[in-house]
Amino acid sequence: MEEKIEKFQKKTVLESLDTNFDRLYNNLPYCIENYTKFKFVPFAFSSELSEEIEKTFKNLRDLIQTNCIPHEERALSFDYLFDKTPLVGRDAEFLKRLFKYDNLIDKKTIEKWLTFKGKNLKRKLIQIFIKTSKEIKDPYSGIFLFLSLLYLNFLSIKKEFVDINFGKVPNDRKDAYFSYFFYFYIKLILEELSDEIMDENLIKNISFDYFSPVFFCEIKTSFFRNPFNYWMISNKEYSIFESLKIYDLFNDLSDFSNLIQKNNELLEEIKRVTICNLVRKEIFRHLSAYYQNNNFSKQLVNCFYTSTQLMKFCFDKNFRHDIYKLSKEITEDIEIYKKISDLKNEIERKVNDIEEIGKDDITAFTVKGYVSFKASLLAEEYINEFLKALKDRRKEKTVDIKEEYDNGRLYYFSFDNINLIKEGKELKSAVIYIDIRDFSKKTFKLKEQTIGELLKDKFYNPILHYAADKSLSEDIILHNIVGDSIVFSGSIEEILKLAIVIKKDSEDYKSGLEHVIFDDSKKELLAVDLGIFISFGKKPIIFSIPSEFGNLSIALGESINLASRGSKRDFNAKRRLDYIIDFETKVRGVKVELPFNLYIVEGYSLIMPPTLENKLLHVKDLIEEKKIISNFFEQLKLDVSINESGIFWSKQKFIYNIGIGLTEDAFLAFLQTVRVFSNIKKIIINVKQLSEITQKKYYFKDEEMEFCYVKNRKTGEVFLFRKEGGIVFKGYDEETVVWELITKEMPIYNELINVM
Repeated sequence: MEEKIEKFQKKTVLESLDTNFDRLYNNLPYCIENYTKFKFVPFAFSSELSEEIEKTFKNLRDLIQTNCIPHEERALSFDYLFDKTPLVGRDAEFLKRLFKYDNLIDKKTIEKWLTFKGKNLKRKLIQIFIKTSKEIKDPYSGIFLFLSLLYLNFLSIKKEFVDINFGKVPNDRKDAYFSYFFYFYIKLILEELSDEIMDENLIKNISFDYFSPVFFCEIKTSFFRNPFNYWMISNKEYSIFESLKIYDLFNDLSDFSNLIQKNNELLEEIKRVTICNLVRKEIFRHLSAYYQNNNFSKQLVNCFYTSTQLMKFCFDKNFRHDIYKLSKEITEDIEIYKKISDLKNEIERKVNDIEEIGKDDITAFTVKGYVSFKASLLAEEYINEFLKALKDRRKEKTVDIKEEYDNGRLYYFSFDNINLIKEGKELKSAVIYIDIRDFSKKTFKLKEQTIGELLKDKFYNPILHYAADKSLSEDIILHNIVGDSIVFSGSIEEILKLAIVIKKDSEDYKSGLEHVIFDDSKKELLAVDLGIFISFGKKPIIFSIPSEFGNLSIALGESINLASRGSKRDFNAKRRLDYIIDFETKVRGVKVELPFNLYIVEGYSLIMPPTLENKLLHVKDLIEEKKIISNFFEQLKLDVSINESGIFWSKQKFIYNIGIGLTEDAFLAFLQTVRVFSNIKKIIINVKQLSEITQKKYYFKDEEMEFCYVKNRKTGEVFLFRKEGGIVFKGYDEETVVWELITKEMPIYNELINVM
């Protein structure tokens, strides 16, 4: 019993709420409504969202008022289970949950709404959840805030539903019914959200363990009118628990259990409610499988949905047997008649053998319901205080709007396209620099017209086409085209996907040359090998200069310079890599290749003293030149022996990039963007884990390599990154850590995936 009750302790619930709300309040984003800096509210208070919700539920109210004024015959209907529904999956489950507690509204009315208007609103709200969690630094804060305010919207709308005229239906029944409706609708949205992002930690955080139908209900104990209610306790049980002040003393579980055992009135009521619940479950099982349009089934439905009838059915033997007699009308279907007989036997056993049920079991079950209900009341009170604080926060004089705006904590709310929530001012962006390998060297003998045609057809047009494709990107900006280089900026996710598409197009074009051009020199000339590098940092500054040539647009920024450095193929790196590959080919006796497309290569540069260098430049006699050089190396040997060789050479790093490289800042920004929806694993792979064929075919610079594997659970997309190392680029003081994106076109890709 202690294990069953422990997690529902008041102390645990309130401590959890206090901790979360303190953190939430300190991480709230704002919303700029109507796209201005001056009218700002927490974003889920946006009038556009409230109007969308109100419009959708007005449609449901109209449907109910037109179609659902109940009459006696319809009230006895159980057709939500035996009649086929067009709804599937979570939507069908929503309907089943709702009608399990009450049949106030005709099923087809809710089906119609949930198939069209309700479905569209649900999808929009899920889109908002996803966009929120991606764009707000604290996803839990953002989603919790949104759900809390969604509850506020639903609560105000629910009051209008309770005012619908259902004839003799009492208000407490309508109140309970629509409380269930709005609670299950939010639960439906949460469950579909969990299906989409499949992130257990995030879903655990937003599961609202303390969130319940009582949040929407004005008459709190109206839930207890139905013996099969959410908490499985009755009004009488609740009154006795309250009189004993159980919740305030809920610390010593063993004493609490003993207290219940000694209170005969409470124990008898617990047994009565337990019998009602067990019998109602049996009725449910029978009706859901064998309901027919006859008097026996209709009377069972009446008992199932009406608390007074159920009590009478359980504890008035004559009433129960009068209903059993109605089954004698069913004589033509022997199988159904047998099932009714089984139902009678099972019900009689449960009614008469309650003592067989362990006292501890039924006590624990009841206590769990009572404590959950009380915890929900406390949580509702606390959440309402929290929401009140949110409203009041709009009036705080201490909030510096400009500072909030500059720090990216102001948002505008919009249903436009898929950009539901967007930062008012984005301070950082990714920059991609795309450069053709050795273009000048390959084309210096060609005519300018030929070079221009080659660039236009094989470089400019394809890249500009992909960058402008709205299915790939929404906000990519073209900054510059200079000769054989193009520069764009945009969000890190869009820029990375653009790089992948451009690289694939380039590789496909090169593969196509294999089948149409057989001259190696021409093939080398026409191949467009790209070096692509992505940086991430402050957005480039864009400004216009009016001149005699018109308005000139110029983009400046460190991120552009950094991306330019990373796209290069340094001659020193290429020469060293070629030497190593030639050497390994001779040693292994097979042609050796490089497995990756980006390398940072370390090497030494010889530094000759300026005076000696100047002297050599003026010497014209070859013998004298050799003599000076010989003396230089003798001096070098002496300096090495006394550990002063640093004055003659320096250690340097060079980059060679014919793939897709990115700075570590860009890599981490991408992980931050996709973290909610992706599985992310950092893995160290040793060369010895690869196949012998691969080890022999490729030269691996390092024995151990660090990779990061990212898989989007929603789309199935896989991104594989390799950490290459650090380099201090020319003009920079600090080292830049460089990662390479391994694309599917690279021969090593599949084997790496298999190893992982």
